[in-house]
Amino acid sequence: MKLSFEHISKLYGNTAALQQIDLTLGPGVYGLLGPNGAGKTTLMRIMTDLLAPSTGRVLLDGQDIAVMGAAFRKKLGYLPQDFGVYPNFTAEQFLLYIARL
Repeated sequence: MKLSFEHISKLYGNTAALQQIDLTLGPGVYGLLGPNGAGKTTLMRIMTDLLAPSTGRVLLDGQDIAVMGAAFRKKLGYLPQDFGVYPNFTAEQFLLYIARL
């Protein structure tokens, strides 16, 4: 499976959160690192089809995710940063719970 970002930009008014992102991700585990305001959350929301880019597109194996709709979401695993807290779970219990979902 290959996820490709082609010329992704996102503007909020006159502020550019992302500018011309070109990136291809193959199988593996990835992390986004950067300071506050660097565009990490914006890129994740675009990647999960929760937010439309101002320009560009995201492709899964050559197919535009905006066109794929539910078929894309069936292949996606995404845990947002504001997902809710289960204070009685250990880290292992929480990961097992999410995996079962």
